[in-house]
Amino acid sequence: MGIPLLFFFLLFMRLFPEIDGGIQYDECKESRCSHHGPVVRFPFRLKDQPVPDHCGYPGFELTCSEENRTILELPNSAKLWVKNID
Repeated sequence: MGIPLLFFFLLFMRLFPEIDGGIQYDECKESRCSHHGPVVRFPFRLKDQPVPDHCGYPGFELTCSEENRTILELPNSAKLWVKNID
């Protein structure tokens, strides 16, 4: 009797994730530096955007230049212009 009840509970939580108090998936929306720039999404994130830390991995932060280009800054190295994220 306990197994069917557990299965029903897990199925219900899968169908309605907003009630389990977990991560709200719409918090991690795609973003861009410009209309024609690459779409930035998980595991990358834009450094200056107000999104939660779980929306990207540490070290995968990108920035927007003054010209609205997407930039990857390598530690102690160079700033690289990101043209495409595949």
